[in-house]
Order: sequence, then C-alpha cells, then structure tokens
Amino acid sequence: MRNMHPNSLDQTDDANHIILNDDYIEARWNGPQNAAIVHQSNLEAIHAAEVLRSKNKPILVYLYISNMQSIPDMGAYNEAINIFNAIKIDRIAITGNISSIAKTLIESSVSSLEHEYEISYIEDPKVALEWLLAYKKQPQT
Repeated sequence: MRNMHPNSLDQTDDANHIILNDDYIEARWNGPQNAAIVHQSNLEAIHAAEVLRSKNKPILVYLYISNMQSIPDMGAYNEAINIFNAIKIDRIAITGNISSIAKTLIESSVSSLEHEYEISYIEDPKVALEWLLAYKKQPQT
C-alpha cells in the first residue's frame, strides 16, 4: 500500500495500486486483471479500510480502472466481489475505462448483495471523486 499523491503514479505502470488518503481509499487498477492481482489489491484495501475505521471515518473507495481487458476475467471478477464480504464499504465511485460487460456484472452483483451499497460508475474521474467525497455518514440509530 502506498501513501502518496495519486498524480505521482506512473500511468504506464501495468499494476494495481492502493493509496490511503486522509478520507478515502484510492484503488488504481491498470492493465489486465486476474484473481491473484485482485486478491492482493483486496488485501491492501482491507488494511487501508481498517486504518480509516480506526479513525472513525467512513470507508469510501475511489476505483480508477484503465487498460483493462474488454471481457472480464471471471476469477478476477469473483475476487473483486469478495471485498464486499470482507469489509463494509460505505460508498464506491468507479471511473475509468470499463467495458459494458463489466458494468453489467458489477450492477447485477451489487444489487444481489444483502446490504445496500452506494456504488456508482461515473465516467468523469473528477466528478466521480466529488461524488465520493460528498458522502455524509448517516447517524447511528
């Protein structure tokens, strides 16, 4: 896990990066994905989420996807869904280059989960980050 400004990442780097910011987790997935790659990203994201939770902050995830294969790897897809079983995420903004097949898989999977998630695909990365950070934690009843 890196603690660095996201603009300092080499955009040609064919790897995933998890960046813990003050108020959110930035996940940058670059290149083709498989189960092992996504599993490692999940482990890093879980660690980052634990840090935010220890500070009593909501778990907000900004997922920026680039250079991914047009037909999702099902092992990677299944591993990505596992994150929802590992941690409670309050809001997720997905942006970047995502195929229509991947969008459909995400929408159908998230809608089938028992918990309601605030998750949105927003094409413009800046707008996606603004939407993510506009999250207001609901008071506990």
